[in-house]
Amino acid sequence: MPPLEPQAIEGQELSDRVRVGRLRAVGWMGYVYSGDLLSLGRPVASCSIKLLHPRPMCSPETLLQDLREQARYVHPHLLALQQSGIARSGPARDWIWLVHELADGSLQDLLSGGLTLTPTQVREMLVDLLEALRYLHNQGLTHGEVRPPNVLSTTTGWRLGGLEYRGTLGRRLEEVGASRNHFVFRAPETHERGADHSSADMWSVAVLTHAALTGRLPFNEQESRDRSDLQWRIANQQPSPDTLGEPFDSLLQNCLVREPRNRWTAEQALAALGARPHDPVQVSLSGFALPAAEELPPPPLEEEPEVPAPSPAFVAIGIGLVVVGLFIGKFLLPPPPRRVPQVDASQLQMRSYAIGHVDSRGRVSNDLAQAPVLKETLDEVIAMELVQVPTGDFEQGSPDTEIRREPDESPRRRVRLDTFYMGRTEVTQAQWAAVSQLPAVDIPLPPAPSNPAGADLPVSGVTYDQAREYCARLTHKLGRLHRLPTEAEWEYACRGGPIEKPFGLGDALVEEVANFNPTPPWTASIPAGAGRHEALAVDAFPYANHFGLLQMHGNVKEWCGDFYAAYTEAALANPSGPADGTERVVRGGSFRSPAERCRSAARFHEPPGRTSNDIGFRVVIPEVASLQAE
Repeated sequence: MPPLEPQAIEGQELSDRVRVGRLRAVGWMGYVYSGDLLSLGRPVASCSIKLLHPRPMCSPETLLQDLREQARYVHPHLLALQQSGIARSGPARDWIWLVHELADGSLQDLLSGGLTLTPTQVREMLVDLLEALRYLHNQGLTHGEVRPPNVLSTTTGWRLGGLEYRGTLGRRLEEVGASRNHFVFRAPETHERGADHSSADMWSVAVLTHAALTGRLPFNEQESRDRSDLQWRIANQQPSPDTLGEPFDSLLQNCLVREPRNRWTAEQALAALGARPHDPVQVSLSGFALPAAEELPPPPLEEEPEVPAPSPAFVAIGIGLVVVGLFIGKFLLPPPPRRVPQVDASQLQMRSYAIGHVDSRGRVSNDLAQAPVLKETLDEVIAMELVQVPTGDFEQGSPDTEIRREPDESPRRRVRLDTFYMGRTEVTQAQWAAVSQLPAVDIPLPPAPSNPAGADLPVSGVTYDQAREYCARLTHKLGRLHRLPTEAEWEYACRGGPIEKPFGLGDALVEEVANFNPTPPWTASIPAGAGRHEALAVDAFPYANHFGLLQMHGNVKEWCGDFYAAYTEAALANPSGPADGTERVVRGGSFRSPAERCRSAARFHEPPGRTSNDIGFRVVIPEVASLQAE
């Protein structure tokens, strides 16, 4: 392994999107830093960065692809992989970097400071961790590295990290840290053959629980002469835990079991812990100095004043009012909407793609990446893929400095969006034909509205109402809500996140990455092209944006669900435009549009009955939908 001074990486940019900050920890397989996500060279969000190095004879590219597989596992209490890559220059050349959410700190930070958690805090932590493990185990995956450095505190609860160290991946990474004591949290059978069963994680949970409550391991460390002797005791002798009280004693008794098949599952451990406390104690590790929270005694009981019994007439009137209220609520008032999860993580598959980058001189480069994709079957042959667009914030509209911006792109406003799934491509003519054969919901659909025709060409020549009918038929067939994107969703998806460049692919648009009218050029340094003058296949170009979406610029414009109106300055969450209007928003530009009309922030608007061979659409599925109760 090439020598590396970890402080030498501080302040360096690993790519045009990631800058390393302060060194936070030296792990047994690499280094952990704070860092910044960049847009146009400016920090837009904080993050955590891990630097890992492959062992000799292990290709960094191959290992990186394997590490990116962890991105397919999505759960609220798993630390999500946001970005990854290989350092191509500088002191960390050929090291792999992984970007995660920045946590307040880890359980290891707290224990290293001589602190412990209260039973209430440990119970809260265990529920979060066991929910994550239950999800992984249901996917047939053993985590294998449940230990304090991988138990992280965030503003939304505890998260389990360290998936990149599991199994064969860990054996293909260099050990660079000084600590080798990670073995004390592993199940006895793993010391010989590795963690090959989910029950190994449950042993680790029990050891971690004992450490969090007492600051000690459930083994007789004092009698161990050295590291190898302690490792032998863990592998061959029965643990000797302290008495911790219920439900922790039951957890240790049923998880610190030498026979793996006799250990509790994550489901059984969650059942033993019971429901999550109503008023959980929030653990903050900010600054890594956390005093142990005190368990508050219950408030003293007070004698309740005697209340006189109501008269029979009063009771009868009350019952009558209740009955009338129930009748009105049941038969006269509309039922309240209910929030329904639409996509389960087990339905997602990872799809590889090339992120295109275009600099201000029109030069094209690319990085490999992966994204979670939902694949939906429309008929025996035709399917549709939708890419996960994660929750995020961005500035909708264009900055005053953007070239050839239009007045309706301001004022800019801060928008927050929940996770949704968007069609990886524009809806194709083949997909349209398959759905047009389904029973009508509101209006009939023409089976072949497009000219020219082609199965892989985007459908065009459809009105706004016909695009909505397409979505309604999919909703009816597949049982989850399909709709057109809101204007905010479309722009966020096109940008590829909180990216402030004019295009989701970079500083310019060229014919190698998009189908547009290349005259006049975006900048004087890019020569004008000939143009293609018609729509191309939806996958005609190999380059996607950061989310994995194809041809968000040019080819055909795309209907959005919003009425067209001027922006307001107020920050918004999941905006859907005004309640009424005369024209609908159209986005993205087409093969007829010059580059400035294909920018991420550029806005079009058309009457909803308009048809054109350069207007199509793509479909969105919100991860959680508000559906009217039946």
